[in-house]
Amino acid sequence: MKRKLWFQSAAFAALLAAPCFGGKDHTLLNPKIIAAKSACIQNLASTTLDDETYKELKRWKRWEIVDNRTMADLVVIVSSPVSPPAPGGTQPCGPGGKPGSKHSGNFACLELLDAKSGASVYRASGKTVQDIIRELAKRIEKQEEQNDRQSP
Repeated sequence: MKRKLWFQSAAFAALLAAPCFGGKDHTLLNPKIIAAKSACIQNLASTTLDDETYKELKRWKRWEIVDNRTMADLVVIVSSPVSPPAPGGTQPCGPGGKPGSKHSGNFACLELLDAKSGASVYRASGKTVQDIIRELAKRIEKQEEQNDRQSP
């Protein structure tokens, strides 16, 4: 009987812990990302990756895309594992966001900097820049919904 109760307790604990090990990032996004109205794209990768980033951000319609960093709230740095370091940013990322990782094939890295301070406020990597931006969009939407529910 004690053994059965122990197994049931262990199974219940595993069920509760499952969301913590799902591979998705559930931390809150930096408020500067939520509040941003404009972004400037800084490409450290190919022209194709730059075009894909621009098209996806325009499709999203969250931020006005500006040419000048001084007019932007965020700087969107697009790189690949073989890109040079960004001025004011960090090393290009590889799989899993690890700087300097080697990876073959299609792979993109995206970092958001606060345009005023130059501080990194978000960093992600994935198979395509579209996937990264779509995942960021989902996280922002979810966080805004949670904020709306908590507001009086």
